[in-house]
Amino acid sequence: MSSPYRSPTKRLTAEVVVDDGGLIVGDLHLHPNTLVPGGYESVIRMINDDESFFPLSDGDTTIALVGKACTVSLSYTPDGEPLAPDPTERRVQLEARLSDGRTLSGWAILDLPRADPRTLDFLNGPGPFLPIHDGTRVHLVNRAHIRSVHPLD
Repeated sequence: MSSPYRSPTKRLTAEVVVDDGGLIVGDLHLHPNTLVPGGYESVIRMINDDESFFPLSDGDTTIALVGKACTVSLSYTPDGEPLAPDPTERRVQLEARLSDGRTLSGWAILDLPRADPRTLDFLNGPGPFLPIHDGTRVHLVNRAHIRSVHPLD
């Protein structure tokens, strides 16, 4: 029997931490998009769209429809090259303390329209999730679950 959640997608393994402390590991399903490099939607666009849930599959049989509001963080290793900061990008080193007690340390790109963006502008930016890079993984953190951020620069 065919599932309504199955369509031609690119799978990307991710770890999702939810607000009750649970961890869900599975594959994200990124939809084709010929207008972007790589030909598929990006994880940050998928998690920041207007939909309230996203599918995460465990193999070919089990699908969890995960609520974005209760997602504390979604972490994944991007395809391709390791995550090295581009020296032309303005970035900030930071430490984020989350509602589940974890602390994430890494860097964020200050890609904002201001001439001299601040960490505060990044934190108050658009979209419910913001990316923190740690060199090997990307952590998309729900702003509603951030207790405090400490810039390390």
